[in-house]
Amino acid sequence: MQNTDKRIAALEAKVVTTDEFTIIRRIVRPGQLDAATNRLTDKAGTIWARETGETEDAFIERARRETVAAPSGVKSLIAKNLETCDAKH
Repeated sequence: MQNTDKRIAALEAKVVTTDEFTIIRRIVRPGQLDAATNRLTDKAGTIWARETGETEDAFIERARRETVAAPSGVKSLIAKNLETCDAKH
């Protein structure tokens, strides 16, 4: 019975969810809550920059397609506006 439990646990650890979803955390500053996203990063350190003429929605969708989901099926991105984050105050 113990052998069966180990085999089941090993199989469950390998199961990959086909239902993927993306969590996007948006970093904003007070007074600039509507600033457009022009940079996205994932947990692996990959950085996406918004291209000239690319809509914000198209940009986010491109990064979503290119990032790799965790075994749980979750994709995690951090959204920033470079002008907002790099501003000197």
